[in-house]
Amino acid sequence: MFPKSPNMELVYLSPYTMSITFFIAFLFALLIQAQDQSGFISIDCGAPADANYTESSTGIKYISDANFINTGVSKRVVSELQGTYQRHMWTARSFPDGKRNCYNINITRGSTYLIGTNFLYGNYDGLNESPNFDLHLGPNRWDTVTINNASENVYYEIIHVPSLDYIQICLVDTGYGTPFISSIEIRTLKNDTYVTQYGSLKLYWRCDLGMDANDTGYRYSYDVYDRYWTACDFNQDWTSVVNELITDDSLEQNDYKPPAVVMSTAVTPANASAPLVISWEPEDENDQLYAYLHFTEIQVLAANQTREFNIMLNGESWYEKQSPQYLHVNTIYSQSAFSGKEVKFSLEMTKNSTLPPIISAIEIYKVIDFQQLNTFQGDVDAITSLQSVYEVTRDWQGDPCAPVAYLWHGLNCSYPVNDFPRIITLNLSSSRLSGKIDPSISKLTMLEKLDLSNNSLNDEVPDFLTQLQHLKILNLENNNLSGSIPSALVEKSKKGSLSLSVSQNPHLCESGQCNTKDDKKNQIVTPLVASISGVLILLAVVTILWTLKRRKSRGGFGTVYLGYIDDTPVAVKMLSPSSVRGYQQFQAEVKLLMRVHHKNLTSLIGYCNEETSRCLIYEYMANGNLQEHLSGKHNKSKFLSWEDRLRITLDAASGLEYLQNGCKPPIIHRDVKSTNILLNEHFQAKLSDFGLSKIIPTDGGSHVSTVVAGTLGYLDPHYSISSRLTEKSDVYSFGVVLLEIITNQPVIARTQDKGHISEKVNSLIATGDINGIVDSRLEGDFDINSAWKAVELAMNCVSLNPNERPTMSVIVIEIKAALATELARTYGRGVDPRYSVEPVSLNLDTEFMPLASIDCGAPACVNYTESSTGIIYISDANFINTGESKSVVSELKSTYQQQMWTLRSFPVGKRNCFKVNITRGSRYLIRTNFLYGNYDGLNKLPDFDLHLGPNRWDTVTIQNASTDVYYEIIHVPSLDYIQLCLADTGNGTPFISSIEIRTLKNDTYVAQFGSALQLYRRCDIGANTTVGAYRYKYDVYDRFWGTCDSKQNWTSVQNASIATASFGRNHYQLPAIVMSTAVTPTNASAPLVISWKPQHENDQFHAYLHFTEIQVIAANQTRQFNITVGESRHENFSSQYHNVCTAYTRLPIRGKEINFTLEMTKNSTLPPIINAIEVYKVIELQQLNTFKEDVEAISSIMSVYEVTRDWQGDPCAPVAYLWYGLNCSYPANDFPRITTLNLSSSGLSGKIDPSISKLTMLENLDLSNNSLNDEVPDFLSQLRHLKFLNLENNNLSGSVPSALAEKSKKVSLSLSVGQNPYLCESGDSGQCNENKKNNIITPLVASISGVLILLVVMAILWTLKRRKTREKLTALMVERDQNQILRQNTEQDDSLRPPKKQIYSYSDVIKITNNFNTVIGKGGFGSVYLGYIDDTPVAVKMLSPSSVRGYQQYQAEVKLLMRVHHKNLTSLIGYCNEETNTGLIYEYMANGNLQEHLSGKHKKSKFLSWEDRLRIAVDAASGLEYLQNGCKSPIIHRDVKSTNILLNEHFQAKLSDFGLSKIIPTDGGSHVSTVVAGTFGYLDPHYSISSRLTEKSDVYSFGVVLLEIITNQPVIARTQDKGRISEKVNSLIATGDINGIVDSRLQGDFDINSAWKAVEIAMDCVPLDPNERPTMSVIVVEIKAALATELARTYGSGDDPRYSVEPVTMNLDSEFMPLAR
Repeated sequence: MFPKSPNMELVYLSPYTMSITFFIAFLFALLIQAQDQSGFISIDCGAPADANYTESSTGIKYISDANFINTGVSKRVVSELQGTYQRHMWTARSFPDGKRNCYNINITRGSTYLIGTNFLYGNYDGLNESPNFDLHLGPNRWDTVTINNASENVYYEIIHVPSLDYIQICLVDTGYGTPFISSIEIRTLKNDTYVTQYGSLKLYWRCDLGMDANDTGYRYSYDVYDRYWTACDFNQDWTSVVNELITDDSLEQNDYKPPAVVMSTAVTPANASAPLVISWEPEDENDQLYAYLHFTEIQVLAANQTREFNIMLNGESWYEKQSPQYLHVNTIYSQSAFSGKEVKFSLEMTKNSTLPPIISAIEIYKVIDFQQLNTFQGDVDAITSLQSVYEVTRDWQGDPCAPVAYLWHGLNCSYPVNDFPRIITLNLSSSRLSGKIDPSISKLTMLEKLDLSNNSLNDEVPDFLTQLQHLKILNLENNNLSGSIPSALVEKSKKGSLSLSVSQNPHLCESGQCNTKDDKKNQIVTPLVASISGVLILLAVVTILWTLKRRKSRGGFGTVYLGYIDDTPVAVKMLSPSSVRGYQQFQAEVKLLMRVHHKNLTSLIGYCNEETSRCLIYEYMANGNLQEHLSGKHNKSKFLSWEDRLRITLDAASGLEYLQNGCKPPIIHRDVKSTNILLNEHFQAKLSDFGLSKIIPTDGGSHVSTVVAGTLGYLDPHYSISSRLTEKSDVYSFGVVLLEIITNQPVIARTQDKGHISEKVNSLIATGDINGIVDSRLEGDFDINSAWKAVELAMNCVSLNPNERPTMSVIVIEIKAALATELARTYGRGVDPRYSVEPVSLNLDTEFMPLASIDCGAPACVNYTESSTGIIYISDANFINTGESKSVVSELKSTYQQQMWTLRSFPVGKRNCFKVNITRGSRYLIRTNFLYGNYDGLNKLPDFDLHLGPNRWDTVTIQNASTDVYYEIIHVPSLDYIQLCLADTGNGTPFISSIEIRTLKNDTYVAQFGSALQLYRRCDIGANTTVGAYRYKYDVYDRFWGTCDSKQNWTSVQNASIATASFGRNHYQLPAIVMSTAVTPTNASAPLVISWKPQHENDQFHAYLHFTEIQVIAANQTRQFNITVGESRHENFSSQYHNVCTAYTRLPIRGKEINFTLEMTKNSTLPPIINAIEVYKVIELQQLNTFKEDVEAISSIMSVYEVTRDWQGDPCAPVAYLWYGLNCSYPANDFPRITTLNLSSSGLSGKIDPSISKLTMLENLDLSNNSLNDEVPDFLSQLRHLKFLNLENNNLSGSVPSALAEKSKKVSLSLSVGQNPYLCESGDSGQCNENKKNNIITPLVASISGVLILLVVMAILWTLKRRKTREKLTALMVERDQNQILRQNTEQDDSLRPPKKQIYSYSDVIKITNNFNTVIGKGGFGSVYLGYIDDTPVAVKMLSPSSVRGYQQYQAEVKLLMRVHHKNLTSLIGYCNEETNTGLIYEYMANGNLQEHLSGKHKKSKFLSWEDRLRIAVDAASGLEYLQNGCKSPIIHRDVKSTNILLNEHFQAKLSDFGLSKIIPTDGGSHVSTVVAGTFGYLDPHYSISSRLTEKSDVYSFGVVLLEIITNQPVIARTQDKGRISEKVNSLIATGDINGIVDSRLQGDFDINSAWKAVEIAMDCVPLDPNERPTMSVIVVEIKAALATELARTYGSGDDPRYSVEPVTMNLDSEFMPLAR
C-alpha cells in the first residue's frame, strides 16, 4: 500500500542536545494526551463486554464491541504478538457463521468521519490459514481484506460523510476463510476538509516525507485526528530538513491540522536547481485520486533568500508561486479528482527563488463511489422494530435490501432507479412469533406480500392492515387470532385484489359470519352416497381388470408385468409354462444375476420357482427399451438427441466392459440388441436379459464352442459359422446396436434384398456425407467429428474378422471421446477447425480436441468461422437465458476479431451464469474475454467479479474502454458441466464478450486437487517484440503466446526452418513458431535469469519452462546447464535438437521475488538456452458445489414449474448468492445441502412435483398460495428431516397422507393445509363430511356395494381357475422336456450348473479342512485354514467364539460379498453359521498377502519388480474403484492395508476382509457418521477425528499402501518418534533423489518418470484434507499411466496397447518434472 522508506541525508538545524529535545517532545506528548476525545469512537473488537481502558502508549480510551454487534465469537491472537502490538490488537471478533455480520454504530449524519479498521490475524484460530474476505460500509463494498502474513496488522481507512444517523461496518464471507476484525476507530473531522465532488475517500497513502526511515510512524496523541503518518520511499534524491523546536504552540495550524512532529521535518531536492518530484504508478490508471500537500517553512530565511516554486501535475500547471511561510501550515489540495497511468507532482523553482522547493507531507486518497443507496429509512425503522419486538433470530445483518446479494431472508425488495430500495415482501412464516400483530408493519407502506402464518399470534386482526395500499397477499393461517376480520380486508378478498388466508385460527371468523350455525340438514345425502357407491363399484371392477392386463411387454419366454413391492415398482417376467427353452434361460439368468453387480446391469430383486410358476423380479425400468424410443413406439417416447444417444451407448458399453473385464471369469452376453437395453426414469441405460449368457472358461481359453444362439442381424457372423463364441462376439452385436443408434435404420432392411445395416452404412461412407448416415430426424443437430467418430467405432466393431474388432475397454474410451466432442458443440464449444475442411480419416487413433468458442451476445442463429484463426464461433443463446445483447462502438470492429464485436450485458440480477456441459475429470483451458467498447454510451468502466462455479475466480477490472481484457484458467471440473458466472459487486454492470474452452491432455498442467491454475504470464521469450501474439492455428490448444519484456541482457536466436512436422513434440504441444526462437545470455559466461516479483509474496505458482535445441551443434560443442529456483536445483540439463522438453515445478513455489537461474556447467561450451515459459498462479477452489442430487432436484423443480426467480449458478454456494427461497446447511468438508424451499406465491400449478422427494435434507417446505392440484403425495412423508410443511391456499384434493397427519399430531411436523376446499385430513371423517348427517342410507348402500364387488371378484377368480387348469395340463406335457434340457445343459456347460450350496454345516467345514489340519493365517477374529471342496483349494476363516466384534464383522462381510462381484475382490464361496461355530469360505489365494512379499516373510516369497508392484497397485485400485463407482450404493472398505491385499497364483491382487465395510446411503449423503474403525497407520486422520467416513477415507489408506509398495518401509517408523511413512517420503522429496525414496532392493531398475508419477499419486492420496485427495477413478488412470511408462522402458513402445506410451528420457528432481520425447 505504501511506498518504501527513503534513504535520506539528515540535516539538523537545532544546536540543542538530544536530551533537551526528548524532554520537549515528552512534554508535548503529555499536553496532547489531555486533548478531548469526544469525537473519537475506539472499539476493541472481541474484548470482554465490560472492557473500558486507556491504551498506555497513545492515551486513547477503548471500549468493548459488545454493544455494537450481537454475532461472532471473541478470539485472542497468539501470546508472542502481544508484546509487539498495542492492547486493542490482542483480541479479535471472528465470524464463523453467517454470510454478512455488521457493526451498527450511531453517529451524526452529514458529519465527516475518518473510519479506520484493523485486522491482525495472529493465528487466533490455530489453523495458520490466512483468510480473505470483503469489507462493506453499509450496502457498499469498501475493499477486500487480504491477509498475507499472520503476524502483520492490515489497516483500511476511509473518509466518509454518512447520510444516516448510523454507519454499518460489515464483514462478508466470500468463501476464502472466516472473516474477523481486531478494532474499529472512528474520528470526527472538520466538515470543510477532505471535500470531494462525489464519493468517499479511501486512503491510498499518507506520508511524512521528512521522517527517518527507522521511525515507526505517528498517530494520536501527535495527531489530533489520529491519522497514521509513516515514511514513504519515492526513489528520489532528496535531502531531509529538520527543525526539532517546532511544537503545536509554535505552529500556526489550518483546518487539516497536520501534526507538529510531521511538519517539523521536510525534504528538498539534493540538487538545489532540480525540481522535487513525487511520482508513482497507480494500480489502475482509471483510479480517481485526490491529493493533499502540506507545507510550512521550517528554516529561518535570510533577507536575501527566497523560496518560491510552481507545482506541476502530470506536466500541467497545478498551483503557481507557492511560497511557504515560516511555521505557518498551508495545505494545497486538488479541487477535483485526477488520474493517469503515472501521477507526477513536480515542484519547480521559479526564476525569483534562491532556495529549492520544500514539502513536509502528502496524503493521497482514492475516490470510492458508493452508488448503492440504503434501504428507505422508514422501512429500515419498521423492520428493525419488528426484529426487536418479535426477537427474530434470523441472520438479519446490515441493510435489509442492499446489496441484493445479501437481501435479508424472508424479504423481497424493489429497486427503483435513482431511489431507495423498498421492502415489498415480508415472510415471517414459522418464525415462532407471539403476541399481537405489531403496528410497525403498517409503516412498510410498499408491502405487497405479508406472510405471518404458522406462528402463535393472538388478539384481533388489526385495521391498519387495510391501509397497506399495495398489499396483494396476506397469510395469517395457523395462529391464535380472534374476533372478526376487518370488513375492508374481506371486501378486497372478494374483489380478488387481495389473496387472504386465515384458516386454522379457531377463534377467528369472517366479518358478518361469526354466528353462522352449522346444524343445517343436508337433504341430498342419500342420492349423493348412492352415486358415490356406484362409482366405487365401477372403479373396483375396472381396477381389477386393468391389473390383470397391465403387462409391460411380451416375449417368447412369456410376459412382463408391472408390480409393486412396498410401493416400489418392479418388473415381473413370468415364464410361459409352454416355453421349454425359456426354462433353460430362466436358470441361466438367475445364476448370473445373483452373482454379478453393476450400475449398468439390470438388478435381479428375486425370483419364484414353484412347479410351473416361475418368474424373475427385476428393478423397474420406467422408460422401456432403447428400440421403442428409436422407433417412437414407446407410450412416452422421447426423441433422443445425439447427446442422449451417446450417453446411452456409453452406459451399455460400460455394462459390457464390466462383464468382460470386471467379472471372474469373463461373461459373454450373447444377445446384445436394442430391445435388451433398458432405460430408467433418468434415461440411464442398463443391459438386460442374460438368459443366453455364457462364461469364458478359466483354463486360459479365449472362446467357448457352443450351439449358436442370439438374434438375427445382431449375431456375430464368425460365431454363427464357427460356433466359437468369444468376447468379440458381443463386440460385434454392440457395433450393430451402435449403428442402429446412429442411423435409426432397421438392422435387416425391409427391402427385397434384406441387406444388413453395416453394408448400407459402408456404402454411404464412401460418399463422405455424414448427414446421409446419421438419423435424418436429427436434422444435422450433431457435431460432425463426433458422428464420424461413432460411425468409425461402429464399423470397427462389425468387422468380419474378430481380431480386427476393438476391446470393450477401448470402445468405452472412444465413446467418451465422441461424447466429449458433442458436448463441445452442444453446450458451447465450436467444432475443431482442424477437422472442419479436410475429410476425417476413419482411424481409431484420430485425435479430436473438443473446443468451446462462444460469441456472447451474438444472435441466436449465429454460427460462423472467424477468418483470421479459422475457429468456429457460435452464439451464447443456448448457454444462458438472461442478459442483453450489445455491440461495441463501430470504430473498434476493424481492430478486433468478430467474436469481440458483441457482448452480453447483465443490468439485472446479482449473479448471471453460463452453463456449459463438459466431461468431468478432463482438463480444460477456460478463457473469458472482455471488451467494454463503450457499448452502453456511458463511458463508465465497470468492475465486477468472475466466478467459476461457486468459487470466485478473479475480479474483472476494465482500465480502458478500447482495450480487451482476458482471464484464463486451467481447471479439472468435478461435475459434468461448468458454470461461468458474472457477479455484480456494485461497481458497474457486468458483461462478457466471449468464452473459449479448450481440452488439454490430462497429464499436463497438473495441480493439487482442489485447486486450479490461473494464467500469470505466457511468454514466447525469443520472439520479436514487434510481432503480435500467436494462438490457434499455430497452437493446437489455442493458447495465447505473447512477448514479455524481461529487461534482461539476452540475445535472441532463431531457426526459421523449424516446421510443425520437423520437431518432436511432447504432451504440451508447443507451437513450432514459438519453439523456432529462443534466447541465450548476451554474456555467454553469465547465467540466464528469469525473475518476477509477485503481487503477494504468499501467492503460489507453477512454472513450465519449454526447451528445444534449435541450433545445429558441432561435434566439439556442448550445451548443458543447471536450473535453479530457490533452494531446488536440476543439474546437467541438456535439450535435444528439435525435440521439445518441458521442465516444470512439481510443487508450488512462492516468495517476495522468484528467480529461475540457468547456469552453464563446467562441461558446457555453449550458454544456456530457453524458448518459452508459462507461469500460473494457484487458485484454491475451496467452496464445494451443492450436493449433485439436490442440484438436479431443484433444477427439475425450476423447469417443471417454470420458476422465474433469479436462480442462477449454484443454488447454495457461495452463501452470498444463495438462491432466493432456499436455505442450506454447510457441513464442514462436505457438500452444501438444501434445507429450506419456499415457493409460496410463485404461480405454481399442476401436481406437487416428485423431484421434491429428492431433497432428502429438506426441513422447511412452503408451497402455499399457488394453484397446485391433485392429491398430497405420500413421498412428502418420506422426507425424514421435514419440520415445516405449508400447503395452504391451493386446489389440493383427497386426504392428507396418514403419516403426515400422524407427524403433525406428534408435533414433529408443523403442517398447514387450510384453504384447499377439496382436501381433508386423513381419517378424519368428521372433517371430511362436516355437513353430512349419518343415516341408514349410508350403511345400506355400502352393504349393497360390498355384495356387488364380491360377486365381481368371484367371477374373475373362477375365470382364473379355469385358465390355471389348462396351464397345468400344458405343464405336464413340457415338464419332461425341461428336465431333459436341464440334464443336457448341466452336463455340457458347467458354467450354468445350478449354484452349489453356499451355507455349510460345521461338519462340512471339518471335512473341508481335514479337521482344521493346516493353518495359513491368524488374526484377532480367529484362524484361517486351508481346505478343499471337490479338490479345489479354499481358505476357511473361522471366527473365535470369544470375538464379539468379529461376529458383527462376519455378518457384514457375508452380506457384502453375497452382493458384489469383481475380479479384484476375493470371492466368497460360502459360510457356516451354527451357534458358536461361525466361518467364511473364500477362494484360496496361493501367494498370501502383499505385505508378506514386500517383507520377504512369505515361504515362497517373490521379489517384486517395479512392474509387478504397479500391476498389483492397479489391481487393488481397480477393486476399490469398483466398490466406489460400479456399485449402485457405493461401498467404503474401511480397512485397506497391505495385509488385506491378497495375491493369487498369477500374482493378481484382490482386496479382502470386508468385515468393516460400510455402504454410503442412497438418500444423497456423501458420508457416514460411524464409530471409528480401521488399522493404525492406514487410518484416515480426518475420519479418525471427525468420525465422518467418506470414499476419500479409503483413498488415504490406499495412498499409504502405495507408499509401502514404493518404499518397502514400515507404515509407522520403528524409531523413537514413530513417524508416518508419508512424513518420511515428504522429507525425501525435497532432496530430489528418487533412488532415496524407492525400495533400494530394486537397485534403480525402474523408470524414473514412472517412479515419480507413483510417488506423486501416493502423496496426493494422503493430505489431511479429504477434499485434496483424488477419486479412485483418477487414481486408476494415473497408476496405469505410471505402468505404461515402465512398460515402455521394459518392453519398448506398443508392447501393450492398453499402456502404449512413448519413451521418457529425462531424470526428475524434487521441483522439476521434465517431460521429453
